[in-house]
Amino acid sequence: MRGRAGVLGYSAAAFYLKKTDDVLSFRDPALGGLATSSNNGETSHRGVELGLSADLSDSVSVNGAFSYIKHRYDKWIAVVGAGNVNFSGNEIESAPRVLTDISLDYAPAELNGGKIQLEWFHMGRYRMDQANTAGQIYKGHDLFNLRANYFATPAWELFGRVMNLSDRRYAEAAAFNANGREFAPGLPRTAYVGLEYHWDAAKK
Repeated sequence: MRGRAGVLGYSAAAFYLKKTDDVLSFRDPALGGLATSSNNGETSHRGVELGLSADLSDSVSVNGAFSYIKHRYDKWIAVVGAGNVNFSGNEIESAPRVLTDISLDYAPAELNGGKIQLEWFHMGRYRMDQANTAGQIYKGHDLFNLRANYFATPAWELFGRVMNLSDRRYAEAAAFNANGREFAPGLPRTAYVGLEYHWDAAKK
């Protein structure tokens, strides 16, 4: 569903996905953490996605996206040595239920088509392993990013961005396995600047 009510634009979607014979990987601790794959699993994925946008003035607008999704192993028995491990009913690891992205855009005429954008990105908590081991949960994180661009001419664009404004320590990925907890660290506060030439605009 999508529509508009005055200055507010909105969209909403609900979905349910069922996968059978899903190809799933398992790291066998008896084999030193070697990953093996099989297609005997069944998984389900269901949730809602919402989008909102509003023009607060001629130069200020806000945009947001929100999703709540539950990913589950409906049926999966992994073969481990001479026995089996049953993950049926567990939440899928590294799959946050909640994702949120909200941005505030400022686009005055002085930027000649450019804008300044402040973004808030939220990743919710998620399980770190397939067994859903108690206590092994990544708590999620919040990041703030700032972007801006300016057109000196229709062809020349100056742009820049500062990612992770608050210099927060966070993980791009987090897992728990036979070796313990493993994190792929995200970048600290990082700034980029650039200059871009638009050939199509130059030809007009």
